[in-house]
Amino acid sequence: MVMQDAQAFLRPEQIAQIVGAVPEGMVSDYDTIEGQFSFSMAFDALEFDSDKLLQLTNVVLKELLPQDAEQTIQRSKAIRWILAKWSPSLARAAAVPLETANSREIADEDKALASMLAGVSVPMKEKGQNHALRLQRLEQRMRDPVVAKRLLAMPDVAAMVEQRYLFLKQQVTQEQNKLTGRLGVAPDPMQQQAAEG
Repeated sequence: MVMQDAQAFLRPEQIAQIVGAVPEGMVSDYDTIEGQFSFSMAFDALEFDSDKLLQLTNVVLKELLPQDAEQTIQRSKAIRWILAKWSPSLARAAAVPLETANSREIADEDKALASMLAGVSVPMKEKGQNHALRLQRLEQRMRDPVVAKRLLAMPDVAAMVEQRYLFLKQQVTQEQNKLTGRLGVAPDPMQQQAAEG
């Protein structure tokens, strides 16, 4: 291996000075030497320049994702990629598959409904939640005959659940309005479903 490195980086006369003579059959042309190695290395120079990485992060988050009117960028993958560029170990530890994230959102919304049915109000977060998925889950649960019966029997709890429903619906509407504002028309629901699925 040392001799191969010497062949790659030193002139024949330099090798002769080190080992006493130019070895017989020594090849010094790049193509022949290159073919002897099975190791290759690739890297992204962006990873070594945090200013450029920050610029790219801002472009993706503030420019590309908001302008993606047809929802062609998978947001969860883009976020995981950005996270991996900043810290691969954090990305491995923190990022979860979309299915897992969705399951957590559904479980959390079920927990929120259970809290409200027990008379405990729950916080309404404007960011960091999948409002559309939560709204869909809340609508499903409200159609459950057992839940519907409890809501009819407890008007104060029903009012709390209705407030949450209206909040989630408003958040979804706000997201749609952002898209409509950029497009000039309301997005096609069929295209949105295809992009999400």
